[in-house]
Amino acid sequence: MLDEIYFWIVVNFQNGKVSRIELDNADENSKNTYNNWSNYKAKKKKEIHDKWVEEILGKPDIKKGDSLIYNRTWGEVTSFEDKKSGQVEIWISYKK
Repeated sequence: MLDEIYFWIVVNFQNGKVSRIELDNADENSKNTYNNWSNYKAKKKKEIHDKWVEEILGKPDIKKGDSLIYNRTWGEVTSFEDKKSGQVEIWISYKK
């Protein structure tokens, strides 16, 4: 749990170092599957992600399509929705 939100967290490694952290809201009410797909759930999940990131990092550097992007000296934070795959996540990517 981070700031009252439960997240699924995936940590990616490259050459023994963390390269990316993926956060996905774990609230059962936001869960989409092939059997119960809802654009409303995806939109709501994205709104929760965006609000959470904006509260921490402020105004994004870039708003591009369905993504909020924050550029930092150490890497990038992106809150996005991929309508084609249905993926709604926050990625924290570190520079190599």
